[in-house]
Amino acid sequence: LRGASAHALRRATREAMAAAGTFARALPAAAAAVGLAAWMPRLSFRGSGTPKQAVDAQHLRVQELPPEMSCSSEPPRVRLLCQNVWNSFFAGGPDRISRLQALREFVRREEVDVLVVQEMFCFGLGPVADQREGQSFGEWMAALGLSHQTSLSSSMPVLGQSSGLAVYSRWPITEESHGTFAQRRVVSAKGWCEVMLDVGRSGPSSSKTKLILLNTHLEHAHTETWREVRRSQWMQVAERAGSFCARGDELVAVFGDFNIGEHAEWQVLRDGQTEYEALSSGLRAANCPLDLFGGTPHRPTMRPESGQPSFAPDHCFVSRSLHDRILHAEIVDTRGDNGNIVSDHLGLLVDLRA
Repeated sequence: LRGASAHALRRATREAMAAAGTFARALPAAAAAVGLAAWMPRLSFRGSGTPKQAVDAQHLRVQELPPEMSCSSEPPRVRLLCQNVWNSFFAGGPDRISRLQALREFVRREEVDVLVVQEMFCFGLGPVADQREGQSFGEWMAALGLSHQTSLSSSMPVLGQSSGLAVYSRWPITEESHGTFAQRRVVSAKGWCEVMLDVGRSGPSSSKTKLILLNTHLEHAHTETWREVRRSQWMQVAERAGSFCARGDELVAVFGDFNIGEHAEWQVLRDGQTEYEALSSGLRAANCPLDLFGGTPHRPTMRPESGQPSFAPDHCFVSRSLHDRILHAEIVDTRGDNGNIVSDHLGLLVDLRA
């Protein structure tokens, strides 16, 4: 529609709305005809969930900061957890709700302040969407005090999965943006989510620390073609990280499931570099040179799978200034109180000084 007149745009909008209404009325019969009637209760109209502002207001009463965050003269500790939740509509794991409940229990037990997730997918189907698990999980996190949350539906296409990226924070999110990769699979919207967090002591006169987090999830296939697609994707993420550093933001972290392993010798690009070498070089140029989980002997971040090589696709690249504030970084076995696993991925747990 680029370059179209205002009249043409209004007409196209009316036609799209009429088509959406026809689609919504026909959907139940169509679903029954193809055996998808059981899916209907999961669908809701886009934007019909609890507004993020309402969730925030509803849970403000439980968002009391621990004493060390509100009274201590020492800078507070901020605990971040990065977790792929394995909730793809195409290749996700079983027992989605019970695994998300396990993640809720882990977040509560380990006193996580900021949760960065991948594969918290919503599925767009015209004017309706399946976003039930994501909405429920957002309410659970708000009840734990992580009431500042990014939008799950901003990246959702007309047909297909959203990016699956989300951030849940005890601290205010003052900036939020979502991007979609130029090269990606059809019926998907993989990309990145970037936020600025305002962390520090409570109170209007207290000093605050601006923390930039970029959350991403790259393509997973390992043919030569998809390796080059993956390179184009992390280059976009590196460009975003570099833009923050260039404008003077010193505390920048790039979290996510890169589907690239430091010790994955089979991941070689056409120019002879391994994918991890190229990725590290790109983020080094963007002033995020340090991988908190790199530079060591192989430590998998995925659970063992029969017939598959051990793999560590999850990383956290940080700027030097942020690295100086890191107190602890650990790969953790994320499980619920009864031992239920959260995902086929392990978690990345990072403590930093605000």
